[in-house]
Amino acid sequence: MVAPLKPQHARQSQLLLALLSSAHPLTSDELFGKVPEYRVQLERNGGERNDALEKKFERDRAELQASGFRVETVPDPENPGDRAQWRYQLESSTASVGVVRLDAQETLLIDSATQVWLDRSLDEDARRGYLKLLPSGASGGEAAASQPTAKVSTHPVFAQLRSAIANAKRIGFDYVNQDSRDPWPRTVDPLRLIVKSGRWLLHAWDVERDAHRTYLVNRIVSEIRIAGAADASHTAEPGLEAKLDALAAERPVRVRARAGTEAEARMRGRGTELCRTDEWVTFDVFDWDLGVLSDEFAGLAHLLVVESPKTIREGVRDRLRRALELHEGQSV
Repeated sequence: MVAPLKPQHARQSQLLLALLSSAHPLTSDELFGKVPEYRVQLERNGGERNDALEKKFERDRAELQASGFRVETVPDPENPGDRAQWRYQLESSTASVGVVRLDAQETLLIDSATQVWLDRSLDEDARRGYLKLLPSGASGGEAAASQPTAKVSTHPVFAQLRSAIANAKRIGFDYVNQDSRDPWPRTVDPLRLIVKSGRWLLHAWDVERDAHRTYLVNRIVSEIRIAGAADASHTAEPGLEAKLDALAAERPVRVRARAGTEAEARMRGRGTELCRTDEWVTFDVFDWDLGVLSDEFAGLAHLLVVESPKTIREGVRDRLRRALELHEGQSV
């Protein structure tokens, strides 16, 4: 049996329904009257708004935004500074979210999927999302007797990054560049988390460089430090994924992999085969992050040769030197 929604999740769902059901922006008083828990708290205060109620409303707005539903404010043209006169509506890109209908098997699959997260902060959100979908799903699905079990882990800072984006926080962290051995501090306004070629990337505005930067989440080597509020004028760079694809296409990396080995199998899934002999298969491999390629090729150095460019060959050599330095003097 599925546990009932927690009070805060039920309240946020009611707030979302109130916004979805209105054809025009609503004042906070109108929303307080439509959401039962707000209404009860307002009645206890003798009909007077207070800080606790306002903060609860703002927390619920932030939670909806974290779930993909951005609630916009519409100030009163005659009294733009009077918060009591502000109206609220769902951003147009989220107000048109379609209705989801799930059959019994799909409901079962989502239920199973929400149970695989090792990160507790993500596990909580996964279960909450499932509960929100549950009313649209049929019941009665049966798992196969041979259904495998799995657990999925994320980078330790993933949930912190997602929270910082949802709450518009400026953050700091230590980051190791692709060609560096030591971490360097970064201060950024985080804008988006995206997954590209199986890697999580943080797209952000770098405060010191005063420009957009994209960071590989796996290279963040410290806890996330909150550094205040983010600058609302910093927005995500449009067409980022297409720009990464174009960057990768501009600089092919040519490698020779030993035929019939793991290296050939990996390169076949990553690049374009150019020619083959009995011993070697030549590929052009494309990636926007040449540091990641150097890491991968160093792990396959006994099965693969980098032909070009020179920077990748040097990157592989450097990584192998580091491995040798690390193991020098170690007894076998």
